[in-house]
Amino acid sequence: MQKYPGLERRGSTYYFRAIIPLSLRPSYLTEAGQPRRELRVSLGTSDETEAIRLWHLRSHTVHANFGRTCRMTRKRAGT
Repeated sequence: MQKYPGLERRGSTYYFRAIIPLSLRPSYLTEAGQPRRELRVSLGTSDETEAIRLWHLRSHTVHANFGRTCRMTRKRAGT
């Protein structure tokens, strides 16, 4: 799985996991209001080939969101 960082299998289900950059953690809060360290999402499949396909989609989406959040944070800070 190292070829696909963040692709994990727990039991028979595959999950996508991404570490949230330290500077963005205040923008990603838990229900209790604490900064999240990571995102973990079930890919809803036990098939490795399907999990890899979904990993590519989820990875692109999450990292695009990190970039967007970073730009918005900088804009608010005026830097």
